[in-house]
Amino acid sequence: MSAFILVHGGFHGAWCWDGVARALRAQGHYVHPIDLPGRAESAHLKTSVTLDDYVATLALAVASAPESPTLVAHSMGGVTVNQFAQANPSAINEIIYVSAITPRDGESGTAVQLEIGHDSALMTEGFLVIAEDFAVTEITKTGAAEAFYHACDDTDTDYALSRLCPEPSRPLMTSLELGSDFQRVRKRYIATKADRAVPLDFQLALASRMDATVEVIDADHSPFYSARGQLIALLDKR
Repeated sequence: MSAFILVHGGFHGAWCWDGVARALRAQGHYVHPIDLPGRAESAHLKTSVTLDDYVATLALAVASAPESPTLVAHSMGGVTVNQFAQANPSAINEIIYVSAITPRDGESGTAVQLEIGHDSALMTEGFLVIAEDFAVTEITKTGAAEAFYHACDDTDTDYALSRLCPEPSRPLMTSLELGSDFQRVRKRYIATKADRAVPLDFQLALASRMDATVEVIDADHSPFYSARGQLIALLDKR
């Protein structure tokens, strides 16, 4: 048995991992998909949550695991996982990034996303909406369908579009503080070939910056839907 903590990306919640979590549990693993603060039951906090709040939520999940878990970070989930790993390198088995944004020391998640520029579908005019005095960012259904789910089937796409939520801005605008403790954590990067949000070439560059080993699958930005079987096989890879 292995233990997995699944960390969602921007605009998503623990719900996006449902199919992956069921499959891994069926194989005997401990699996805990978490909701980062500012969504689900804590949606009322979305304008005030911080990166420290995200990290504290992850810390509680890691502490409750039966063994040192593998952290699986999708997209902007890489921000939280990287900052947590700096303070707790011995508490985790490894990090697996999935088409993830992975800031280095002194970088924020937002800065890395902006580095992609207009190669990212997320930068298409009108897809993102800044709201509530810049405290949250919202994504239109058209933008999400194009950037996240273009290779997913209609059932999964419709379900996801009905669950998307505003993303708190402060955690992703906070610069990370990373050092040698973070560097010594083992890292793998699962890159997605048909990704329109974080293009493959940029993912490979991010993986190199993290000194992560790389595996590439044929998926869009949401492989928990578009390539679930391949993703599960790689997560379960020992």
